[in-house]
Amino acid sequence: MAPASRNGKSEDDYYGIKGDRKTRKPLVEKKRRARINESLQELRLLVTDSDAQTKMENAEVLEMTVKHVESILQNRAK
Repeated sequence: MAPASRNGKSEDDYYGIKGDRKTRKPLVEKKRRARINESLQELRLLVTDSDAQTKMENAEVLEMTVKHVESILQNRAK
């Protein structure tokens, strides 16, 4: 059985993929990676200056996001 996704549906239902497990696995993984990359691109746009739209590693994007969220939380606590 495929693991449940955030909304309680299986990954197969979530991605709309049917078929045997060996056939589905690469398709599900490809779509999962696409979602991750899309989200990282959105974060990249949110946390970088429009001038600094150079290619950044995903780890750098995540580190900048963490720092930005921490800054927001500290400012909110004041």
